[in-house]
Amino acid sequence: MTYLLLASAAPGIGTFPYLIALGKSSAGLLSPEWILSLSILGNCAIGAMLIGLSYTVAFFGVYTPDRVVRYRLIRYFARGPVVAIIVILAVQTIPTVELILGLPRNIVLFSVITGVIVAAQVILSISKALMDRLVYGEDRQEIAWLRELDRRLLTTTDLRQFLENHLTVLCELLRVPSGFVAAAIGTDLILEATVGPEGTRQEILDDKDWSDAMNEALSHARKNGRSHLPRTAQAVNGGAGSTENGRRSPRQMAYQPAEFGGYWLWPVLEPAGEGRGEIVLGMLGVRARDSSPLFSSEESALLAQQIDSVAKALLDRKMQMQVMVALRRIIPGIDRIQQIRGIVPYVSENTEVPPAELLDPSPIHNPEFESWVKDALSHYWGGPKLTRSPLMQLRVVDRVVEEADGNPGKALRLVLGRAIRNLRPGGKQDLSTPEWMLYNILEMRFIQGRRIRDIANRLAISESDLYRKQRVAIGQLAKVLTEMEQSDWDALLKLQEEDDTALVEDAN
Repeated sequence: MTYLLLASAAPGIGTFPYLIALGKSSAGLLSPEWILSLSILGNCAIGAMLIGLSYTVAFFGVYTPDRVVRYRLIRYFARGPVVAIIVILAVQTIPTVELILGLPRNIVLFSVITGVIVAAQVILSISKALMDRLVYGEDRQEIAWLRELDRRLLTTTDLRQFLENHLTVLCELLRVPSGFVAAAIGTDLILEATVGPEGTRQEILDDKDWSDAMNEALSHARKNGRSHLPRTAQAVNGGAGSTENGRRSPRQMAYQPAEFGGYWLWPVLEPAGEGRGEIVLGMLGVRARDSSPLFSSEESALLAQQIDSVAKALLDRKMQMQVMVALRRIIPGIDRIQQIRGIVPYVSENTEVPPAELLDPSPIHNPEFESWVKDALSHYWGGPKLTRSPLMQLRVVDRVVEEADGNPGKALRLVLGRAIRNLRPGGKQDLSTPEWMLYNILEMRFIQGRRIRDIANRLAISESDLYRKQRVAIGQLAKVLTEMEQSDWDALLKLQEEDDTALVEDAN
């Protein structure tokens, strides 16, 4: 706060001395050189104070770590104001360069501006390691590892491109027009990549029996030993085309696919260790070129490579998805820690709010608060969106747990019901007046559980208009919950009892 107070004096310091100096110059007391020198010093001082002011204010109300704020601020100054100042200085040197080189001013101007901007970006890229050292300090290795993870992460688009490339090679090898790769997600198959003529993807999606096809491919693979071979076993016994006593060996027959719906299918499996069998990663399929899948030795070897590559890609993607799920689970906890970091340094000794409440921020400050309210309302009479809602962390919910017989879900439903009643206008319920609209929508949609069409007919509005008004009603309900969370609960309960009494009198 001291830095902020000192830096806020920059406008005053930057204004009055210059006016006084200009006034004296008109009287001949100061030379132009003194005025220019004073102006330069004043501008430098003001610039430094404004930077300090920006640096101080940048940390207010931000839940990200200090290192992130500091790094973004420095990068902004380096890429914005600093580059602009350098460009202006370079433009000021153009008259001299123009006289020396004898070139037209426009050519020199465009060349200098372009060169300065490009050179500045190159210098910033080169100095990035130095900036990381200054900003991150001993955290450099952790930050570098996280950036490396970002560069090497296999996204959905990366996986699709990888699989499409391998499918293209495989289709050219087997001389077939189309193929696909599907990943196993639980008991479902998700189509990851397709190659072939237009309409191939839709044709595959329209077939509803791919689960049966997967079972058939697995059964066929078990009869032949394995669905694919590791790369170290590709050339065993002279390849898949070799024979023993006129018959294919089990290892080589493993290349034989199952046929289903005009496609040759291979299940893609992950070895799961001894005694555990194999885990299904997905399925590879290509259009069958004939009824007898006979492959040459070269085709069998390359086929094993392609299936092995597809298996590794699906396995890596599966592991990365597990990492992403874990990150999504810990992000709310990280946000809470950042909120606590922002609260602790500014706790006042005279505050009426208990320190325990400051150290446990309410969900009302979260940007997702309104969507949480909507989710909880959708399962108002029971369901995971109510019982597992982040709204359980509301202090107003904790205060009514005893009244709800120790059931947190019932306590949250009780709080939501009281918040809805707080939106109820005075007097007898009316379905036609605008002031009753929001309450009627919430009461009929979530408490009574009526269908959208029935509510729209009763309120004489269109379904699209009902959806818009429902969003407004949920927003108003979120504001009421915020007021309830921030108000004195005992006084609120007393007010609620008075409202309940008034409702009974109106009903009578």
